Amino acid sequence: MTQKLSKELADVKKKLLDLTLSGSNFQSPNPLLEAPLDPTKELSRLLVEHKYEEAFPAALQRSDVSNIVPWLCSQVDLPGILSMNPLPLSEVLVSLLKQLACDVSRETSPKLSWMRNVLSAINSLSFLAQN
Repeated sequence: MTQKLSKELADVKKKLLDLTLSGSNFQSPNPLLEAPLDPTKELSRLLVEHKYEEAFPAALQRSDVSNIVPWLCSQVDLPGILSMNPLPLSEVLVSLLKQLACDVSRETSPKLSWMRNVLSAINSLSFLAQN
């Protein structure tokens, strides 16, 4: 009887482990078994909702910032956003410019274009602050 129960218990444990590792609808309480979330999905959601003032700071704070910021800029009409009144990104323009300037040898043409747009927005804010 004890052997039978031990075998059944072992089978149940194996099935639970298989369910956990197979990625089925079973929700594991262990976060180490869960795959990391794709940051582009959350950022895309913010963009669809026109929450630029949340998306850009979130991207700038990521450890993979050198990849995510150019991706984010490529997903939006950056000149259009930077011409909005009030400007939704005024708090992060310098950080955005700094990040785009890093490793400018990658994706040079779009980065230079985005940097010109950001500089123009900074100049506009500077002009408005002086008047």
